[in-house]
Amino acid sequence: AQAVNDFQTTEAMLAKYPTEEGNFTIPPACYLGLALGLSGQMPAAHAALARGGDYVDCYSFKGDVDDHAGDWSQAQKDYEQAVELAPSLPQAYQSWGLALLRHHDYQDAIDKFKQANARGPHWCDPLEYWGEVLAAQGKYQLAIEKYAEASRYTPGWGGLQLHWGEALDKLGRHADALTHYQSAKASQELSA
Repeated sequence: AQAVNDFQTTEAMLAKYPTEEGNFTIPPACYLGLALGLSGQMPAAHAALARGGDYVDCYSFKGDVDDHAGDWSQAQKDYEQAVELAPSLPQAYQSWGLALLRHHDYQDAIDKFKQANARGPHWCDPLEYWGEVLAAQGKYQLAIEKYAEASRYTPGWGGLQLHWGEALDKLGRHADALTHYQSAKASQELSA
């Protein structure tokens, strides 16, 4: 509820004080739509997302909202539209991959993370999530290799360090895991 309030306030403020086109990477209406959708307010969510316009992340958020509402078929169409809108950008592939991961469709999730990585080779997120897919399948050594690759780009990401530690723990490498757990604890970046 607080997120919805915050985004509604931001959207109203921006309407009062118009800014130069392009100052925002993603229109606040897209974030508002996501917050509304994840709180179950579907008609308002879709209206806000429509106001957001033709942005990759707006279409990806629509996929997240439709998936959250239980409409996986529509969500996949939304992710596909996001990819079609900007096929050279990694974000839509990553969002789609995360949804596939939530649905335990591991091979398709890996395919999307591979595509995201190909389009953003120095972006750690697709690599980290690829590692999560491998860990979910019990392929902990392969997951560790992906986490190490991702760490080259964002070594201070606490969520990455946490997942890396968990994979090491599963392999019985407790001392190594502890190092990663301590890095995760010291980090403020636990968004994964």
